[in-house]
Amino acid sequence: DLVDLYRADSTAARLKNTLEGQSSLIKLTDNYLLLQTSAVGQVEMKLLPLVNHTYIICMISTTFGPAPDSRITFFTTDWQPLEGDRLFTPPTYSDFLASSDDKSHATPDMELIHYTLSPEQPTLTATFTTPDPSEMVDSSLAKPQPTAPITYTWDGSRLVRH
Repeated sequence: DLVDLYRADSTAARLKNTLEGQSSLIKLTDNYLLLQTSAVGQVEMKLLPLVNHTYIICMISTTFGPAPDSRITFFTTDWQPLEGDRLFTPPTYSDFLASSDDKSHATPDMELIHYTLSPEQPTLTATFTTPDPSEMVDSSLAKPQPTAPITYTWDGSRLVRH
């Protein structure tokens, strides 16, 4: 139903979901989909071409809690799960730090990373979103540590870091 609504009028692609909230189809192209599943959830999907003229699906599920956190999964076009470690090596905390001096700091207890796909290009961006505990006041989360996002490009067989 959302696809039909989007094609008719992209501003009206919103429906009530089973949890009494709203789901919205935000963007849809031939190889990309961005779906707001709830007030705190989002799913992105992109068809990525393989070297043999077939495709796989890259799906990112993001939860927007106090800070965004994403999970990446890969599927065949028949929705069979694929081993993600063959297709993508997730970044770690130290990958986001600008200088080698910064890498001497302790690794945070948790690593929250927000992944996004480009609707136009075969690229993925990873942004470190774990808040800095030293900036937390009254149990509320402060701004994430200032770190540069990491970009990956699909090379026909895996996402490769720039």
